[in-house]
Amino acid sequence: MAYKIVWSDRGLSQLREVIQFIAEDNPLAAEKVAHGLLRKTRFCRNSRSLEPCFPR
Repeated sequence: MAYKIVWSDRGLSQLREVIQFIAEDNPLAAEKVAHGLLRKTRFCRNSRSLEPCFPR
């Protein structure tokens, strides 16, 4: 069962800011960070557990 993950406007804005900041020094690293975060959200969306997907 897939869960729906909803990004808030503020969350998306902050994500864009972080990626842009990283890209100023290293565009490839910024791309890797962005793709990594998206992969992890897809993993959480498809997780069968209702527990947090990331260790605390």
